[in-house]
Amino acid sequence: MKNVYQKIGKLLGEWRRKNGFSLYKIAKEGPGNVRYDSLKRVEKGDVVSSETLLCYVDFCYEHGFRIFDEIYNNITLQQCIVVENEQTCETKKESVEEVPAPSEEEEKAFEEEELTPPLDEEYAYAEISFDQKEVMNEHDQIAFIKHKRCPVCGKALRERNGRNGSFIGCSQYPKCNYTANGDFSQYSITENNKKGVIPK
Repeated sequence: MKNVYQKIGKLLGEWRRKNGFSLYKIAKEGPGNVRYDSLKRVEKGDVVSSETLLCYVDFCYEHGFRIFDEIYNNITLQQCIVVENEQTCETKKESVEEVPAPSEEEEKAFEEEELTPPLDEEYAYAEISFDQKEVMNEHDQIAFIKHKRCPVCGKALRERNGRNGSFIGCSQYPKCNYTANGDFSQYSITENNKKGVIPK
């Protein structure tokens, strides 16, 4: 079964990169509320929830790639992609030239691209975690701090001065005691919060 997951992940990742889609776009436009880092695990061949896998597969089908035909019917990678003028395209059954595997440099570039999403998308996915009361990791917390919003209660964050210098704290203190180091121009997550915080 692990080999099947790896084959699915490899095909999905190659198709996505070839067509210029980001994992953020798939998470945003796919069904359900799936995080981009979970979709990355699909490409690595890790076992994931059915919701995560189906989100990726559904996005592919919407854009003309029939992944299960490729796997189970031995049909080569379809070149059926939704075109800009939204014309309907038919799946090509004939053999087509196989997509070359990306080089190590290309893979590294794709990894870096996925680790540094645009701010608006990063914040949008942090909001999903917040709304579902999932653990807010460092990236989620940073996205909220950039928007001056507390990742625990959702209220405004404020710059404060303490005995050890300036820090960022929740405006609802002492009801909410979330803090971050520094100020809004230069900040970092506190050691305790690096483990993640849970929205209330």
